[in-house]
Amino acid sequence: MSGNFKMPEFRRIIVRTPNWVGDAVMALPFLASLRLSAPDSEISVLTRSFLAEFLSQVSSCDRVIPLDESQGEHGLRLVWRNARALRVQRFDLAFCLPPSFGAALMMRLAGVGRRVGHDADHRGWLLTDKIPYLPNGQRRHRALGSLSLLNLVFPDAITDKTLK
Repeated sequence: MSGNFKMPEFRRIIVRTPNWVGDAVMALPFLASLRLSAPDSEISVLTRSFLAEFLSQVSSCDRVIPLDESQGEHGLRLVWRNARALRVQRFDLAFCLPPSFGAALMMRLAGVGRRVGHDADHRGWLLTDKIPYLPNGQRRHRALGSLSLLNLVFPDAITDKTLK
């Protein structure tokens, strides 16, 4: 490899956060490391509405986008309506932290060019960059699992306990 390698630049990054408070807390090291890896990028988080206020206090996030769950829709209707709203924002890169099919499908339908996540829930074909999700019985701390996704895009990202 030549010495002219340049890290890709992403102007607008979106992170689909986990759905529950404890899991969102475990995503904080991921968000901090992402900010260090992409200091000039706008980092938005897409989250459940009840987590929006909590995540708006996180300094590594520039913007919090609450999922539109107002019409009580679930499944594909919810995914489609939110994806349409995201499409106009033209994100360059998405990280899908929840290992769900819907999270990856939403980013694909939103037109995000590079979509990173765990290959789980039959969603690998929706992701441009993926790593295997550990099968049942094998455990890895959720924070470390999320951090491992960063290395697919940012090879020098801090992905261990040295992150402060």
